[in-house]
Amino acid sequence: MIEFFTMGSPSPRKVSIMLEETGLPYVWHWVNVYAGDHLKPDYLVKNPNGRLPALIDQDGPDGPLFLWESTAILLYLAEKTSLLLPASGAARYEVLKWATFQATHAPYLGNAHWYRLFAPHAERYSIDRFAEEAGRIYRLLDDTLANRPYEDQRAIGTPFVG
Repeated sequence: MIEFFTMGSPSPRKVSIMLEETGLPYVWHWVNVYAGDHLKPDYLVKNPNGRLPALIDQDGPDGPLFLWESTAILLYLAEKTSLLLPASGAARYEVLKWATFQATHAPYLGNAHWYRLFAPHAERYSIDRFAEEAGRIYRLLDDTLANRPYEDQRAIGTPFVG
């Protein structure tokens, strides 16, 4: 059985999409970050980074497997089920490219929204810097999706880019 630790933010949402796509049975646990539940010792045992998502697979390859970081979890689920990640060739590397792109660039998007919406004393430079980078990322994604046919090829890259 898989245990999935989540909240309603983008990184956990990617994993919930993947769990539904694979059809693996799982139970989800809501972690209230506003109450500080992600920093309590019982959660830090599961994820010492104190972030979400986290996953425990009791049927992992060598016994119970504790995973955190959405990209690592997505890759694990894809390989566990042989779904949504091509086994070899250019298609595999295309998916891995977008998975690593998202892992590298998603923090810019998060910071753009955080500085604009939540920062108590955000400097104009910070707001503008992250907004500019977020705009560049969104334009790249839009141009990429607009210039390639949709071929009904589901892959773990899908939650990252569409």
